Amino acid sequence: MIFLSQNIYDSLKNLLRQADEVIEIQSLDIVYESINHHPDIFLFCGDEKIYMAEEQYQCIKNQLNPFSLPIEVLENQLGYRYPQSVSFNGLMVGRHFIHNLNYTSPIILEDMKKIKKNIIHVKQGYTRCSALPIDDSSIITSDAGIAKAVASHDIEVCLIQPGFILLPGQLYGFIGGTGGRVNDNIYFAGDISKHPDYEKIRRFIHGKRLEIIYDSNYPLIDVGSILTFS
Repeated sequence: MIFLSQNIYDSLKNLLRQADEVIEIQSLDIVYESINHHPDIFLFCGDEKIYMAEEQYQCIKNQLNPFSLPIEVLENQLGYRYPQSVSFNGLMVGRHFIHNLNYTSPIILEDMKKIKKNIIHVKQGYTRCSALPIDDSSIITSDAGIAKAVASHDIEVCLIQPGFILLPGQLYGFIGGTGGRVNDNIYFAGDISKHPDYEKIRRFIHGKRLEIIYDSNYPLIDVGSILTFS
């Protein structure tokens, strides 16, 4: 199952529909406009179930009905501005759960502890936005604080320059928000090859024996991640 923003361009939606079933996250003004259609704001995909904000669930439950997904609907988890907007924005990398633990939804954090994830605290509340998980032990990020925090936990990091990613209403977006892994492919929303660190990114991903898929007709944009649950 793939979760993606309703605002992603159609060519990427169609590519992803060839890979798996797709659920489109709807715009909701309970958070500020730049991120109000972002999957990683409204849900977190754990190993065993999906945690979803109640407001988003009510919008997309008809899309979800045909599928028997283990969803825990959480109420009163989000507020309009940071840090109230980051309750679901944790990052899972294999056995690790990474987030600013001051702002994680208490229900998600408690469950991560119960299933014995290695819990890593970082200062960045928009953790999933800021880091793109590649496999169970590697990420791409422009956030030096995240890179430093995970280095001692055997997580390999490809550290890139910040910027060069669109996010309407903001100075720039973040690499984690541009994409996600589906099967053996890393999909990007827009032309990742225009990023100044593309060769570094390409070598890192290909070094994991994964492929890169993107549409060069669109600029690289932060769409709140491409999230998957299987």
